[in-house]
Amino acid sequence: MVGYLDHGDATEAFVWQDGVLTLLPTLDRVPPGYVQSEAFDINESGQIVGRCSDGRKPRAVLWDAGQVIDITPPTTDAFYAALATGINIHGVIVGVTQEEGQRFNGLFFVIDHGATVYLDPAPSEFVSVTAYGINDSGEIAASAEMAVPLPDSGRIAQSWQASAWSRTCFAACCE
Repeated sequence: MVGYLDHGDATEAFVWQDGVLTLLPTLDRVPPGYVQSEAFDINESGQIVGRCSDGRKPRAVLWDAGQVIDITPPTTDAFYAALATGINIHGVIVGVTQEEGQRFNGLFFVIDHGATVYLDPAPSEFVSVTAYGINDSGEIAASAEMAVPLPDSGRIAQSWQASAWSRTCFAACCE
């Protein structure tokens, strides 16, 4: 299991294995005393994805074999933040970018053995889209918040597969 400890003004990523909680390392360029890291997913090989801040921008990271690796796609410099949210058995990573001052309405990205692919943007009726995971078949689970909320909800489950978005509405949000 992975997650993060929230200390109010700082967070620390951890992995919990065999009854032992282990804090994960941060990026080398993190200023002394500045801890801001969160772990979101772990695969069967023990690779962990999440984010670390370098004191300026949150960066997408991969923890592998005790090392932390900045995997933020190079073309996301215009974005305020990038985070990796899921990793499958094959080591394929999904993440999302965020523009400064905005919700996570940036681009989804997939990193497959070092190659970054940006997915088609979600439909324009959404103001916030977040990827949460990727299964071993490469299907991405996401949620989206609509610009005009639906009754009793503003969120819709989304999935991305084979270069197309699909919408899954729950009865409560689609009546």
